[in-house]
Amino acid sequence: MISIGRCWVWIADQRLWRLRCSILWMLPAFAAMTNIAAASSVAHVMPFSKNELRAHAVVLKGKSPRDEIWAYVYEPPVAGKDTPLVLILPILGAPNLWIEEQFAVAMAQRGMASAILFFPQQFHRRSFLEVTSGFLFLGRSTATLAGNFTQSVADVESFLDWLAGPGQEYFAGTFDVKRTAILGTSLGSLIGSVVMAHDKRIKAGVFLLSGSDPAWIVSQGSLTKKMARKLGIGYEDLLGPLAPFDLSRQEVDWGGRPVLLVDAIWDTIIPKVSRKKLKSAIPHAKVISVPAGHYTSLLHMFWIKGSAAKFLAENLQ
Repeated sequence: MISIGRCWVWIADQRLWRLRCSILWMLPAFAAMTNIAAASSVAHVMPFSKNELRAHAVVLKGKSPRDEIWAYVYEPPVAGKDTPLVLILPILGAPNLWIEEQFAVAMAQRGMASAILFFPQQFHRRSFLEVTSGFLFLGRSTATLAGNFTQSVADVESFLDWLAGPGQEYFAGTFDVKRTAILGTSLGSLIGSVVMAHDKRIKAGVFLLSGSDPAWIVSQGSLTKKMARKLGIGYEDLLGPLAPFDLSRQEVDWGGRPVLLVDAIWDTIIPKVSRKKLKSAIPHAKVISVPAGHYTSLLHMFWIKGSAAKFLAENLQ
């Protein structure tokens, strides 16, 4: 007997696989027409529409599918050279981009463009398409986990480099890459906060369901601690490999760049200790707490996406 939940995930995965096949089939010809190339890799860009928005699938080719950088870029109804851009970084294990697309639509309604990026082992970047999206990101060793964190940060920076360079050939007049913000949820917020901390091209940030000290999150968070214990991996084992992604142990010059933190009061996946550490690491951040857990915070989606869009629109003027 196949459960409804598993059937839904399977259907979503099959649709993603068909989408990947159709895009890859059409992209080479389209890229040849637009003559787009990245400095170190070939870039394919294909327009499509979603949620009544003009959008573009961007693929920066790598040595293998899991090394490719994938992004979906969404334009607001009226786009121009002064339009702000928001990078949207996803949660880890969702079977689709429903949450991220909610934010993309909210940004468009406020006159901002957005780009949803995929992490290693997510969606089209999985080593094995039969495995649930995001499942292999955690790996079975500290080295694999740290490697995926490192690759995720590098991918965001590489995408920004491409947008500011060769990508201008395609997106010139669509948005202003010098007015870029970042928004992340859960894993996306951990990666996003690290990117913003060290890349001053990011002018503002919104981090939802986030925390600092990822070693503590993995070893003590309710989603991952059982797996960590089964593998014999403890906090001390994770501390060194994940130190570069722990803002609570770093001195960061935020330069007054605005940050909004939204956390869930009863979140056990991101422990309270980690949430407190992130607030201390970004002392000037505006903090909002919602009465929910990690997953039930979705009940506040309408309000959260509106507040995030309003905050970024006001701070990217």
